[in-house]
Amino acid sequence: MSSNGPKKSKTTTLQRPKASTVFAAAFLAGAAAAVGVNRALDVHMAQNVPQVESESIFVALRSLPKGSPVTIYDVALRDWPVAMLPATALRSDSTFDGVVLRHPLREG
Repeated sequence: MSSNGPKKSKTTTLQRPKASTVFAAAFLAGAAAAVGVNRALDVHMAQNVPQVESESIFVALRSLPKGSPVTIYDVALRDWPVAMLPATALRSDSTFDGVVLRHPLREG
């Protein structure tokens, strides 16, 4: 026997995504956008760094008193902005064998 009742249709309804899934997708999209913006900003900042002309000079590794001899163990080469070089700076091509300080010399 067959029944002549109403037939059930086989249509499926779409389910809404869960809130946690939507939140996770939005979070990942936001994180990806933040990383992209951060990298673009880093590239932009690196291109806009002003170049300062510098020269290598000897600087004291420790404070030296008046009358002390200067040795290679007392100094180190450091890059220094040319616009701020002291007139008495020992340049990288300077020799200081036998140099005795007439004034105390501070570290740096």
